[in-house]
Amino acid sequence: RPDTPLGRALEREASAYARLEHPHVPSLHDYVSEAQRAWLVLADCGVPVRKALELPLPARVASAVGASVCRALSHAHERDMVHGGLAVEHVFVREDGRVSVLGFGLSPQREDSVEPLPLGHPGNLAPESALGQAPSVASDVFAIGALLFELLTGTSPFARQEASEGRAARTDEAPSLVSRGAVVPADLELLVKRCLSRLPGKRPESAAEIGRQLEALAEAAPDEVVRAALTGAQPAPKEDRRATFRPTAWGRGVLFWFGCIVGVAAAAGVVALVRHRESAHPRPPVTWELAPSEHPVHLRAVAHPWAHVVVDGVRRETTPFALPIVLSPGPHEIRFEHPNARTEVRRIDASPGESVFLDVSLKVERPLPTDPWEQPPDDSP
Repeated sequence: RPDTPLGRALEREASAYARLEHPHVPSLHDYVSEAQRAWLVLADCGVPVRKALELPLPARVASAVGASVCRALSHAHERDMVHGGLAVEHVFVREDGRVSVLGFGLSPQREDSVEPLPLGHPGNLAPESALGQAPSVASDVFAIGALLFELLTGTSPFARQEASEGRAARTDEAPSLVSRGAVVPADLELLVKRCLSRLPGKRPESAAEIGRQLEALAEAAPDEVVRAALTGAQPAPKEDRRATFRPTAWGRGVLFWFGCIVGVAAAAGVVALVRHRESAHPRPPVTWELAPSEHPVHLRAVAHPWAHVVVDGVRRETTPFALPIVLSPGPHEIRFEHPNARTEVRRIDASPGESVFLDVSLKVERPLPTDPWEQPPDDSP
């Protein structure tokens, strides 16, 4: 009846479906409220997962179902809505593998009108919800963990405690999946344990985060995995399995230091190779070396009749066919030497990019040799 707690919850659920538009939430066609009864008209969402698939489920199939449930809850959380009572009874499966979540009857915007209802399984209530706190994202995360636990073991994580104590408040940590006979990967065991933590701060932050991990564990598209479980076919793998790899912080640190070691080793190998080649093919000796400069000085020297041009104690050219001499900016001593003439000295202090021209006439004291490179005659006694 519309005026009962269940009728009012049904009206809230109709309002919630009207605000949600997601592949894993059934579409609302109509809400009918009469004097003595009320009902919802929803799109086809299949049959309960407990009837469609035999519990407990394999780890991949349970991960795929859980990933679809997380997608639906994440969509609701983005619209400031929570489920508040998620249980296996609210999960439905169609023949094509599409999973749908029902039971959206609670909303944090209407906390003052929420009434306790005997719906779902009390073992899925978070400790804070069992003690009277309003439903939240953290309580939905706890319910996801309880749902995964039941899908993987066929029993509620707190079924034995409820049978002995008759209450839903959690005083102990949830049992492990392995203790209930489930064969699951270590990552899935840890994920369920985090979801079922008594402290909300230790649970995963969002349903979207849980969904990403479950999709990676499913190793294929969730709908494909569920459909394969219904038909016995082999699910198609994901197009890009590399996208599911997300190294942990510890793994990223190891990769960083490994990259540093490889880089240093490669650099050392290059240096050793260069030194080996230099030792095998030594370079000719260099008589002079230019100081590096972005704007060098260009010196052009002319001497009459001819002379060796010595720059800073190093012979550089011989006139009259001397090429321009490239120098670094700054002071330099230029000497013009001739075997039969007095040496002429010029000092310059050139600025960057400056061109210097020196024209020197030498006073020849002896007859000139016919060849500038010819040695002068020995006049010694």
